[in-house]
Amino acid sequence: MMAKAGIKAHIAVLPSPGIGHVTPLLELSKLLASQHECDVSFLNVTTECSAAQKQLLQSPNLPSNIQVIDIPAVDLSSIVNDETPVLTRLCLNLRESLRPLNAILSQLPHKPQAMIIDMFGTQVFDSIPDNIPVFTFFTASAHLLAFSLFLPQLDRDVQGEFVDLPNPVQSRPHVNSHFTQHVARSGTPHKALAEHPFYRSINTPPLYLVGPLIKESEPVKENEQEECLAWLDKQPAGSVLFVTFGSGGVLSWEQQIELAWGLELSGVRFLWVVRAPNEANASAAFFKTGGDDAKETWMNGATVEEELGVGVRVRVNRGGGLLPRDDIERVVRMVMDGEEGKQMKLEPQS
Repeated sequence: MMAKAGIKAHIAVLPSPGIGHVTPLLELSKLLASQHECDVSFLNVTTECSAAQKQLLQSPNLPSNIQVIDIPAVDLSSIVNDETPVLTRLCLNLRESLRPLNAILSQLPHKPQAMIIDMFGTQVFDSIPDNIPVFTFFTASAHLLAFSLFLPQLDRDVQGEFVDLPNPVQSRPHVNSHFTQHVARSGTPHKALAEHPFYRSINTPPLYLVGPLIKESEPVKENEQEECLAWLDKQPAGSVLFVTFGSGGVLSWEQQIELAWGLELSGVRFLWVVRAPNEANASAAFFKTGGDDAKETWMNGATVEEELGVGVRVRVNRGGGLLPRDDIERVVRMVMDGEEGKQMKLEPQS
């Protein structure tokens, strides 16, 4: 990816839709632009783009050598509906939005010497010219990366759908029990992934360490967070439940009411990041509670509850449905006041 003498390297960066995907790739782009003097063409999928994403990409503080290029919005109404799962919707959005990708790249002042995508952006392989190398920026854990690299082999070994298996998905014993534990505890998971005999035996791509990437702190608007922080400072340590479903988590109106009642009936202190309900895209119809290890990582519920012991699964019908306030009250009390919760708080330290 070397540029000719006197010419800056030109990198195209393509995040999948959602501010949680855009933000880390934008931070990487800032480093490429400021520390390596690369020209960055940041391709923005505008279909179903949130106001927060627009605001982030329109910031006047972006380096001058980052050019945000909006990919024209597409109509998804004929291929998605209110029942379309979030991940399916995201993939269909990308598929339709990327149809003019070659034309967009050809209109850039200089041909990109590389493209960087995230883990959901692999559809670019269907359209991008072969002579533009593609790198995947993987921001999740080394544990998930190890499992993701194993998935093609697992897909060949397992008949039918993973979701129909009677037990949680298992990889080969020596990989699942020993290797993933080593990755989770090791200070050098990159070396483990790159040199472990099993991963050298399958088609594992080259791995490069990047980071840590830390989003630049933003000034807190006066009075915006002061009230919440002042209230938190007055509460006993470990007594407040933080409730949030991330940038992509939206509840239906009915589910939001049940959650509010469940929290109130539990009697525990809580701080809730409330978002406006959306009946057309109730994408946070899942609940997961537990210790620090479970807060930021999407994991199999059985792993969180049974193996790691840092969470409680709330059983919901496979087809989804409303989670009633009584169940929410029960698990909140269990996590915050029960013996199970006390054990969860100790587990991440052991």
